[in-house]
Amino acid sequence: MMFQIPGGTMNTQQNNLTEMNQQDIRIDEQVLSACSDMELANAETLLDQIEAAQLQTQDLQDDISLLQTTENALDLISENLAKVKRLVTEKQNCSADHATTVALNDEIRNLLMINLLIAEDTERNGRYLFRDDIIPMTGCGDSELTLTTTRIPEIAGIDNNDIQATMDSLDMAARTINRQYQRIGSLMRQLLKDYQQLLNEASLLMTIQSSNLQRKD
Repeated sequence: MMFQIPGGTMNTQQNNLTEMNQQDIRIDEQVLSACSDMELANAETLLDQIEAAQLQTQDLQDDISLLQTTENALDLISENLAKVKRLVTEKQNCSADHATTVALNDEIRNLLMINLLIAEDTERNGRYLFRDDIIPMTGCGDSELTLTTTRIPEIAGIDNNDIQATMDSLDMAARTINRQYQRIGSLMRQLLKDYQQLLNEASLLMTIQSSNLQRKD
């Protein structure tokens, strides 16, 4: 027995098959489009991450430079105060005539004036580094990093030849400078650690970006 397939049924099956094929094509196009959009979004996210890492690296470099500037200024101040102490000791231990005493005092005053100018003028990005202030630092961790700046104490007793007052104020200045060195050292270690971490992260992101570009080629 021969079965007769109505023409309408065949046309319906062909139409259904055609529609299914068209739907498959549309779905494939949507998947490809979605993949392209996803790749584009991933690429943009990656570029944003690289840019953010570079900006934070620059901020860290600025903060490290600020600490180095402060440390260099402290070195000059410390060196001059060491000279002042030597001159005061020389004046104390010798029976110098009036002219020699005046010359020693003039040299001491000159060194102290240089220190005063360093303390007043040393700044980085508009932040003066020898005034009582708290300067925020950039860091990768959750903790807030700050540099507490301190004025260098004035050296007393020069004008009235009070040796004891001069020595006491020199000791006070030395303690202040040592505290500042300690603050700088602690911050410098943390910032350098964070800086290296950021460099590693940026290098990894650049490697991923380069790998993605090679795959596209």
